[in-house]
Amino acid sequence: MNGNPILLNQRDRRMLMVGLDLETTSADPSRARVVQFGAVSRCPGWLPPPGVESCFLVDPGCPIPASATAINRITDDMVRGKETLAQRAPALLELMGKASQPGACVVGYNVRKYDLPLLQLQLAQMGYVAGCNPMVIDVLDLVSWYHRDLPSRKLAKVAENFGVDGSPVELGFGSHVDMGEAAADAARQAHDALYDVRCTFRVLDVIRQRLSIPDTHAGDLNLLRLAQIAAVRVDAEYSQYQHYVYRCRDSWDAERPVYRLGFGKHCGRLLGELRERETGYWRWLLENVRSDMPVGAKAVIDAAGDRSSN
Repeated sequence: MNGNPILLNQRDRRMLMVGLDLETTSADPSRARVVQFGAVSRCPGWLPPPGVESCFLVDPGCPIPASATAINRITDDMVRGKETLAQRAPALLELMGKASQPGACVVGYNVRKYDLPLLQLQLAQMGYVAGCNPMVIDVLDLVSWYHRDLPSRKLAKVAENFGVDGSPVELGFGSHVDMGEAAADAARQAHDALYDVRCTFRVLDVIRQRLSIPDTHAGDLNLLRLAQIAAVRVDAEYSQYQHYVYRCRDSWDAERPVYRLGFGKHCGRLLGELRERETGYWRWLLENVRSDMPVGAKAVIDAAGDRSSN
């Protein structure tokens, strides 16, 4: 027989995607401490849906600020007596090792700038090195690039816009869940680590469908490629304009790109159109918002006003 042998029931090896989400004591990843860890390992064809799920509360070793509890609803009483992150470190290192191997990646929402650096920092402070940095699909980067016109890019709002949530596929919370009754009651709502990981994967699935990326290994690699491109472009754009304005995606490489408003009720509208049709709003923008803009955004707003008046 010429050529490669054909094996019956042979399956394509798919990319292992390890979804991560942390609930913490602070929005500052350099100071925050973990109070809840959630993960979903997904590998279509090799792990049955929804994948291998893990979620547990963590004793942060310090009081949980009221501001954090207001967001994640996790209290000091809920974490009292739970294991510390140091006690969970061997399992976390094993998970990070799997996520860092060839053919695997980490998936999350703002995971590139928050969850992953925070987890690596806390492990390093305990004396552990989490191996090579994994490849990352940050769904926030994909949303910020392909759906920048959404008025809010918070996970809950994006999930609502896409018609998805983080409810379990089956009854129960997965194969390795240890949250206690109080935390379990909150697990069907945003800002619960496991709920948010599930939401993130479902948002990613919608983006994948909208971009016509096939549900194959080649599609997995293409999704990773697009996430890496989006990450660089979104960072470059934000460094110049923050959230105030953004380039039209189809004019990204143009010598004179076209710009849209990047926030508020008119998010996504062309600046020239806004200047001509919403004169009251444009006046408010110049009088109340322009002074807070970075230099790059001010220049774009001023140029839009100049072109509209000519």
